[in-house]
Amino acid sequence: MKKMFYKMPLLLAMLVLLLGTSACMKSSYNISVDENGQATADIKLLGPYAEAAREKIADEYPSCRIEEIRERDLSGYSFSFAPTRLEDLRLPGILSPSVVKDSNLFYDTYHLSCLPMRQAREDNNYRKNLEDLINCLNLDGSVYWSLTLPSEPLRHNAGRCENEGKTLIWTSSDIMSHYAALEACERGETTEQNKILAEEDCIQASFRIYHLANILSILSLFILFCTGMIWWRHSHSSSSQQENEEPALYGPDDDQG
Repeated sequence: MKKMFYKMPLLLAMLVLLLGTSACMKSSYNISVDENGQATADIKLLGPYAEAAREKIADEYPSCRIEEIRERDLSGYSFSFAPTRLEDLRLPGILSPSVVKDSNLFYDTYHLSCLPMRQAREDNNYRKNLEDLINCLNLDGSVYWSLTLPSEPLRHNAGRCENEGKTLIWTSSDIMSHYAALEACERGETTEQNKILAEEDCIQASFRIYHLANILSILSLFILFCTGMIWWRHSHSSSSQQENEEPALYGPDDDQG
């Protein structure tokens, strides 16, 4: 953890460097989560500073697979990260998500967030990095951040959804709207909408992954238990009925017709 703390200024400076240019710069963060809670991630960086990013990411993440790409008139690189548990996922730059996982027997609940506005109010260094990012986005940079889930989320603040609600997408405008609301509140323009946006993380989503094997096992045990109880009650009832039945006894003087 301490080692990661010392790396953060370098990673934050890297993203600011990537986006801080009047020339066009495009970046996308794409995260996919499967039904077992394993996450795969890839980042695309296109533009004049992609080469500098390649060197830094290759140094910090030696297992990352790097491919050269080109889209329209921009060249750059795609960075693919090895699958890992979602709560252990770490990506370069200020747009790396923070994930909290709550577990029980039936399901895991994940709370994912990125770019917290509350930290921007309390941490001057973080605020400066966030302001640099916003300024860079205003200089014709763009960010596309997506999260693909195995099922629909419990809640989220994504700008739009695809794939029947299972793919959540945030863009530069979504990020800048939160920061604009924070600045508006600091100027005294505390509308209800500004207050909500200034309190939220720019990117946040909560979702569940169910333990189907556990659920099916418990359901099977419940069915077996109910079947056993029904059989036992039926057997006990039959035995009691037989014991209560007395045989018909006929004496010598009984009239038998």
